[in-house]
Amino acid sequence: MVTNGLPEFMANVFSSFDVPIAKGNLDMASDEVEKLTGLRPQSFRDFLLANTPALTGQA
Repeated sequence: MVTNGLPEFMANVFSSFDVPIAKGNLDMASDEVEKLTGLRPQSFRDFLLANTPALTGQA
């Protein structure tokens, strides 16, 4: 990340998530999105699939 221009302190922040994610420590769900927006949350994959035309400039 640093080689590609990210400041070292930010690279350290981003990389600090790797171990907890690998251990499953950040694998949790809540209903906060639905409480705040009134909409059911969707996975990142589903979001990308639903918005592929807009995200690829084909909309």
